[in-house]
Amino acid sequence: MYFTGSDWCGPCKVLDKKLFHSEKFKNIADKELILYEADNPRNKDLVEAKRLKETYDLIRKYHVKSYPTLVFVNHRGRMIGYKKGLILTEYYYPFINSVIENY
Repeated sequence: MYFTGSDWCGPCKVLDKKLFHSEKFKNIADKELILYEADNPRNKDLVEAKRLKETYDLIRKYHVKSYPTLVFVNHRGRMIGYKKGLILTEYYYPFINSVIENY
């Protein structure tokens, strides 16, 4: 799960562009991940009310306090990986791979 503030969070915009839209990430995600974006924009009209409620529920459940945050969960919803803040894009890949390998 990717927790973002799509219309206000500068680091989220960088992560979205440099990680999630890269071919390297897409190749990993297509084979290994189910992706979910939990968007918490300032302009609440950007997200439908039901989806915004789901985002708030997930924020509480996984104790998300800052953006961007990546939360990896298993098939039962148990957290198996957590990374907050923006780091160099290349540093995400070892983290993502370790979460996949240890699952």
